[in-house]
Amino acid sequence: MHYPPEQLIQMVYAIGESDGNCFLAARIYAQKYPNRSHPDVRSLQISKNGLSELEKSRTPTVLNEENQLAISLAVVENPQVTVRVLSNDLNIKNQQFQSLHQELLENDFERRIHFCQWVHNVVAENEDFFKFVLFTDECTFHRNGFVNRHNFHYYDTQNPHIVQVNNHQHNWSINVWGGILHNYVIGPYIFQGSVTGEVFLNFLRNDFPRLIIHVLDFIKNFMWLQLDGAPAHFNVTVRHHLNEHFPNAWIGRQGPTAWPPRSADLTPMDYFLWRVVKSDVYRVPATTIEDMVERIQQSFQRISPLVLSNVRSFRRRAELCLTENGHHFKQLL
Repeated sequence: MHYPPEQLIQMVYAIGESDGNCFLAARIYAQKYPNRSHPDVRSLQISKNGLSELEKSRTPTVLNEENQLAISLAVVENPQVTVRVLSNDLNIKNQQFQSLHQELLENDFERRIHFCQWVHNVVAENEDFFKFVLFTDECTFHRNGFVNRHNFHYYDTQNPHIVQVNNHQHNWSINVWGGILHNYVIGPYIFQGSVTGEVFLNFLRNDFPRLIIHVLDFIKNFMWLQLDGAPAHFNVTVRHHLNEHFPNAWIGRQGPTAWPPRSADLTPMDYFLWRVVKSDVYRVPATTIEDMVERIQQSFQRISPLVLSNVRSFRRRAELCLTENGHHFKQLL
């Protein structure tokens, strides 16, 4: 069966997540894309073998179908490979890797430009403004090695699919909240079950104040809260709570300042925190929920203020987004 280039790339990522096990890759693909036809094990094996032969004789110069497949194979062979290394090894210009980013919709560009212009304006008035913005996010960690993000993407410094895959009869997952406030890492907080609007509101009322108790009062008095467009954040009672406790000082879906959808490339939660925690957690297979929770907590504790101070600037990313008229900007970093 002939598969379009985009689906072939997704198939190869599934093979990479399964550590080359095409039987498990078929299940991973079916779980990720339940509403489309699924490649069988034989098709995945043929794709894997074909890509191996293609990679041996590659001399690509443009991001055509063959180049896309060569990139995918290189990621399978080394999940930690960077864009710069791929660019040099495959003789493909850095700019052409934009095709591996999460797709932005037609209206997203204008929203990203509007938000980044706001960032530019507030920084012009107060260059320390974003030292008072608490960036937050939730991430689901699965026992079998998946890291489920509703805005999952392919534009990080290292490939996001570096995971350890377990073969166990019983799987479980945990939902984790975390945050970054200048040189503070906040959390983690482990949710019990799904994160609904009611659950998230209860978290904001009862648990969030405890998580930021160590933050200086001076910072808390001027603190802004950033959330993305997750359904729990958009709950009407959650938004009422945010308007009451962070009047005109929160960023999110229909907030005083709107967070642009599909823009995880702008938040340090995605391009830094979850990548670091994921790498720690999946270094060896987790045995129990308690084991995974402990690893997540330890990973948060190891992130020092010095490490956070060296994270690439959020302001810089907003500037590059403006330079690219709202498009992805990874090639400029």
